[in-house]
Amino acid sequence: SVRGTVMRTTLRRSQIVRYVEMRYAHDQTENSKIEAIRDLVASVRPHPDQIIAAIDGNLTSIRKVNLPLKVAKKADELLPFELEALVPFEIEEAVIDHQPIETQNGMVTMLAGVAPKTRVSQTLEMFAQAGIQPRQLGVGAAALDALTNICETIQSEAPQLLLDIRVEGTDICILQGNSCRFARTLSVGS
Repeated sequence: SVRGTVMRTTLRRSQIVRYVEMRYAHDQTENSKIEAIRDLVASVRPHPDQIIAAIDGNLTSIRKVNLPLKVAKKADELLPFELEALVPFEIEEAVIDHQPIETQNGMVTMLAGVAPKTRVSQTLEMFAQAGIQPRQLGVGAAALDALTNICETIQSEAPQLLLDIRVEGTDICILQGNSCRFARTLSVGS
């Protein structure tokens, strides 16, 4: 299935309007998934102002990296060197994004999402074929942290565990203080 959440946002709050789902034949070509995405978005009226999507976590790598606070401003330059030995693909051919998750004892811990450029391009091309240009592209299980913006029941300083269990895999996201502290996509599902 392709799933989505339709939201209405104002300056002060977000409200879930409804959830949408479109099934497709998993054993068929990529075209059936593209059609399902197209049909899902077409089922939303009025047409959404913006779309936020995610790249499959099986195509990415999410890692924690510690940097001295003094050099945190240069994270874009330093992370490729720090991540090179940690990811299962060539770092020169990857897209890297990061967010700070904790500052302690003069160190900042960054959560870095890394995906091969070809996989990012293929994902964006799939959405383009469905007539969609996502405003943001989240990274696998880490994309679940966006739920804290729309779901008041999980807004907490206490640790929260979010699981998305599907037939083809499971996304695990641990939140604390409304930000992702750990995320993994497993190839084992229900």
